[in-house]
Amino acid sequence: MVKYETVVNKIGEMVGEGMEENLIILFNDNAPEMYHEYCLLHTITELKEGIEAGDIFCIDTEEYKITAVGSGANKTIEELGHATIKFDGSPEAENPGTIHVEAKEILLNGENTVLKFIKS
Repeated sequence: MVKYETVVNKIGEMVGEGMEENLIILFNDNAPEMYHEYCLLHTITELKEGIEAGDIFCIDTEEYKITAVGSGANKTIEELGHATIKFDGSPEAENPGTIHVEAKEILLNGENTVLKFIKS
């Protein structure tokens, strides 16, 4: 079951630097302009069910197991289309809005990349 699915509309100029730090930031494309350069901008969609550790985050066909979900992550993704995804495999969330996934290379294919959270 797909819990949340969206498509990247725009990639901010500084996203590559975040990827070097093993993270990406998602934000609805109507986010304040000052955040655009750091984010993968997308059109917010319905969060059908809460995201949990053990679920799968997908970038196109590449899958990453979710290892921790911050206490506020489901609320921010539902209301703002916003989440920080850290590719570090941490078993505990660093911040309320952070979703941690297994430590693997981030394979981002550019605009029109499909992002999904899938129930495990």
